[in-house]
Amino acid sequence: MKKNILLLIFLISLPLHAITGDNFEEVDGRGLAIRTNPQGVRIFIDGVERGITPAVFENLVSGEHHIRLSREGFKDRNFNVTLFNTSRLVVSIEMEEARGIALVSIYKEQDSPLPFNPQIFANASSINENKNELSLPLGYNTIRVRAFGWEDASVTVLVDEHATAAADILMRPAAFKMENASVSRRRFNPLNSGQLGITEYRFEVTAASAGALTIRNSQGITVYTEQLKPFDTWVQHVTWNGRDEEGNPLPQGIYTVLIEAETVSLKMETEISYSVNTFPLSLSSGISGLVFSPMPHVLPAGSYQFNAGILCFTEKKINADKSIFNPIGFPFKIGMRVSPLEKLELATVFNINPYLHDHAGWGVGGSVKYNFLKGPFLLSAAGSYSWADSRGEYPLSAGKGAGFHLPLSYEFKLAGSGAFSFVLCPALFWKGPQGLSPEFLLSAGLLYHGSFFNAGLSARYEQDFTFAENRNFHAGAEAHIFPAPSNLVFSLKAGTQIRKEQAGLFGYIGMGLIY
Repeated sequence: MKKNILLLIFLISLPLHAITGDNFEEVDGRGLAIRTNPQGVRIFIDGVERGITPAVFENLVSGEHHIRLSREGFKDRNFNVTLFNTSRLVVSIEMEEARGIALVSIYKEQDSPLPFNPQIFANASSINENKNELSLPLGYNTIRVRAFGWEDASVTVLVDEHATAAADILMRPAAFKMENASVSRRRFNPLNSGQLGITEYRFEVTAASAGALTIRNSQGITVYTEQLKPFDTWVQHVTWNGRDEEGNPLPQGIYTVLIEAETVSLKMETEISYSVNTFPLSLSSGISGLVFSPMPHVLPAGSYQFNAGILCFTEKKINADKSIFNPIGFPFKIGMRVSPLEKLELATVFNINPYLHDHAGWGVGGSVKYNFLKGPFLLSAAGSYSWADSRGEYPLSAGKGAGFHLPLSYEFKLAGSGAFSFVLCPALFWKGPQGLSPEFLLSAGLLYHGSFFNAGLSARYEQDFTFAENRNFHAGAEAHIFPAPSNLVFSLKAGTQIRKEQAGLFGYIGMGLIY
């Protein structure tokens, strides 16, 4: 009985997509086991209903038995099996859906010059383009037809296995409408690189027409106009880079956006703000910033950054006779930061450490950061937490535990493009069972961020409150390149660190995207 239950649990846990076609297999045991895709099929053995799939029948007598499998909406399956006392027969069956034919005839109002390229949708899930004979499940089915410039039309038909259902649909020209307007970035900085320095307006139309985009400043003065391409599909996109018709960046402020076509217009608002600096940062410790120093910067609401890379790490004992650095491993890291709300940023990092002379380890980390000050001085508060198994601690992180950080920076903008950020970040870090008293972390750095790349230097000093001799020091350099017009980011990092009695060197190469 116990083996029976274990086999049934095993049959239920098997993924349904593992059943492709029919399979009959003899295994150790006795009797008959039946599983199907989908599950819940009624089982008839020698004309008697015995249950639903998956099921195990251990006490069937040896010899030949007739099996019928039945479920509504699927074709019955009939087959014979022969059972032996020395083995159990496991039967896997893929049920075939019962279907019928529906013939769709589409008519349009006469004398209409509109282009006519209908798309046929069946039950809102399957799409059949320019196909009038549809194979559909038995029962009632909804057939919908769409064509740009025409009103949507639908009909419900009863599909039978033994007769062809007829669906006659009449299409009428659609009245022109514009609706469902949205903007990708309500606040943006035209000086940001590539796609980061534009905003996109999306809207839907029902028929062909031509429109125009008009941008007006807060005084109602038109600062930019653009004739839009003729509408030839439902969803439309138009972008604006925050500049006038001569290509000059416009002053920051609120701008009114009008999209007009025929007698219909859509109205939206966009803010140009040169304080919205969107550029990639490192995520080595699960909190964004320089390699060894968190920064107060947060992404604009709705933006995100994703990156992945490989670290090459070597170390040696400081007082060892040999001066050779031994390679330790090549940790792989995946990180992401996203801003769901204005001034708030969430970040996470996952790493795998495949050490050369030991088993691999893994770790995770994350942080929440909120920005308080904007302007030349930026200040944020952040909480972070990281965990790793015995071999999964990321070499550049502060370790396993929870931290509270107060990153502060001063922004110094250059006369041309770009700016420098001077960063200072005090933090308290608790390593939990490894040390109940917190450690004090002090990090600092300098970052230059330009229109398509940024580069920085950073250092971090770690000291526990026992003032023992096992102080840690880290220093590194980094560069991130994000060339327009793509959203790709290419990253390089290198540096050194001293941890207790070990000295280490590292190099990093990575790639990601920012939007």
